[in-house]
Amino acid sequence: MHNTVYDIIAAYRQATLHILTVISHMHNLTAILLLAPTLAFSQGNFDNYSITDDSDTTFYFQFMEDVMTTFELTSIMDKQDDFVFRSWGPSSLLEITRTEDNIEGTVSYFVMESGKKKRVFVRSYQLPPLTSAKLYDYVITSEAYQLPSSNFIDNWANGFDGITFIYETKDKNAISFKYYWTPSAQEGILEAEIITQFNEELEELGDFDQYAKAFDEENPFSSYMYYGTSYSIIKLEERGKAKKKKTRDNKR
Repeated sequence: MHNTVYDIIAAYRQATLHILTVISHMHNLTAILLLAPTLAFSQGNFDNYSITDDSDTTFYFQFMEDVMTTFELTSIMDKQDDFVFRSWGPSSLLEITRTEDNIEGTVSYFVMESGKKKRVFVRSYQLPPLTSAKLYDYVITSEAYQLPSSNFIDNWANGFDGITFIYETKDKNAISFKYYWTPSAQEGILEAEIITQFNEELEELGDFDQYAKAFDEENPFSSYMYYGTSYSIIKLEERGKAKKKKTRDNKR
């Protein structure tokens, strides 16, 4: 276990960079950074589990707990299954579980309404049994499954733009938390290529486009945000309405 003073400082600096990546435009950035030391070393439900040596829990406490609270998503530590694998994207969560011989999969999407109300919209879709089984087999046999978190990978760079991929695994009483900032931005790092291929294969096996489209159609917000971002996404039909209104106004 890496537990020297220098390792702790390095891990803390690494996690802080990731927080800045996600929330650098938020007005309460200073308050969050001031709270970081307390959050980073809190234990919570971790007392019941052993954390793998290739994990980094700092980012989990400083960001993921708030995501799960905001969108009312279940913590991996509250799952009773024998095995759980979770892959987080900017506004999605893939979860594969196994209890004895029963394998199940779900993909969830979540967004926050733009404006002052900050309402949230969350939908989960059950994956077909065959798809869930294929995803499970692929995950546990993949090279990516064996990789450590990026702070243990030499020369892995961090930045303020891009996408962070987060993987959680629970295998009985052992839990791992791993994150990777923008694999496509890592030059000459084999592990980054493995993560990129892993994500692409998950997308292909899960056929997630159909669920993402269904979510977009159900999403009631005309303008919405992904968690931790400062920009809004406006639905195409709303843009069309605004363009037509502008055209009518110009004709008057």
